[in-house]
Amino acid sequence: MKRPLLSLVLLLLFGITANAQNRYFGEVFSSVSVAHDVVYGNNLSVLTGSPVAQDLHMDIYTPDGDTVSTRPVVLVVHDGEMISYPYNQECVGNKDDAHIVELCTRLAKYGYVVAAVDYRLGWNPAASQQSVRTSTYINALYRGMQDVRNAVRFFRWSADNGNPYAVNADRISVIGEGTGAELAVWTGTFDRYEEMDMPKFLDPSTLNILVDSAEVGNVYGTQTRPLNLANYPTYSSEVSFIGSLGGAVGDSTWIEVGEPPIVSMHCPSNPFVPFGFGAVIVSVTGDFLINVSGSRDVQRISGLLGNNQSYVSAMLSDPVSQIANSNNGGYKGLYPLIRPTVESSPWQWWDVSCPNHTQASATNSDMSETKGQAYIDTIMAYMAPRMALANGFINSGVGIEEYRTIELGVYPNPTSDVFTVSWDNNSVHGTLQVYNMLGELVHQQPLNGSSSIRLQATWPAGAYHLVVVTEEAIGVKRLVVTE
Repeated sequence: MKRPLLSLVLLLLFGITANAQNRYFGEVFSSVSVAHDVVYGNNLSVLTGSPVAQDLHMDIYTPDGDTVSTRPVVLVVHDGEMISYPYNQECVGNKDDAHIVELCTRLAKYGYVVAAVDYRLGWNPAASQQSVRTSTYINALYRGMQDVRNAVRFFRWSADNGNPYAVNADRISVIGEGTGAELAVWTGTFDRYEEMDMPKFLDPSTLNILVDSAEVGNVYGTQTRPLNLANYPTYSSEVSFIGSLGGAVGDSTWIEVGEPPIVSMHCPSNPFVPFGFGAVIVSVTGDFLINVSGSRDVQRISGLLGNNQSYVSAMLSDPVSQIANSNNGGYKGLYPLIRPTVESSPWQWWDVSCPNHTQASATNSDMSETKGQAYIDTIMAYMAPRMALANGFINSGVGIEEYRTIELGVYPNPTSDVFTVSWDNNSVHGTLQVYNMLGELVHQQPLNGSSSIRLQATWPAGAYHLVVVTEEAIGVKRLVVTE
């Protein structure tokens, strides 16, 4: 899932706060409409043993009274251990869970088209052999990932067939929570079947990869095989942004340069999915499944590779970002949700009449709607502005389609001394800013109507981004400074 780093841009970096009520950065609509149980595909379920075709459903939320012609899409993927409720011993596991409905509603009020996505379930957490537990679990994640990508393709197909949901098919994000967060991170990083060719994903008796591509097809789900039906196979499965609430990547090597920006929020005390590198544990039995890299490692590597630069460069300094930065060890895009006890998903709440209430409360002892809503407040304040930036939006009230691009020229480039920056307008009034590859501002000066400017390259050797911004336009150019 590689793409050029600058296609995410450093774009749109300036003075952004999480509090202004502009589209995609805050609520601008007071109500939403929901289309329930929209069929986005059909595929083969193994939940009852033999493969059986089943329709795949989503609920689609749209803002009421919206007049724009197209809107970006957010897929929201629920938790539930990939086991049907109530057999998962939880009180959640559906697209209509209370916290999922709330999250989707808020995102739609921000101006997005939002889809709460169901996906195929089924694996064997109670198997006596660890190899069987791990194999069925990994295969369930693989099927779920295929379904998420199927949902992405559905919206691209719908855009070409009347566009009934008025979507911008070039900007599709995925936010997952719990098991759904694992599916989201897999969707953003696992782009080649061969990435599973490593010891932990091999059957110990045959040394074959646990997932048989001859049976289930490729990682995108675009091949018809005995355990997979291809849906919209000619459409792209690419996404613009991944939001992870308690998720992990199957292996840290899956994260590669140019993959989508990721934001991770995670309880370090999560007993089932590790915050850093560690074991995934079966919540029902406490048994070991597989070692993975949790949110801390996901952010460490994504940051090192520059994948998160589109929002890191904005240097958000709102109170929620400051809280995250005081606890995240410098890994931008990581929000550790510090809790006083062992806890996995503090944003969840449910009806206490749930038959699994006692079991589910073991990792959410003070569960309540008030608490869950407060954590969704934090999720929106931290994740929403970063998702907007990753999708190329700026907190200015100006939509990306109306925001003009300034063509910058830089010469000589590379340079070790004086260089000139020029642009396609001789009356630019705005600001020139220079950022290093860590997203740190190293130079800034006003532009007062000139058509070019000469600068001295006084910074250490390396790559930089020059950014010219006005009230209506923006330009970005890469500069290399040599010794």
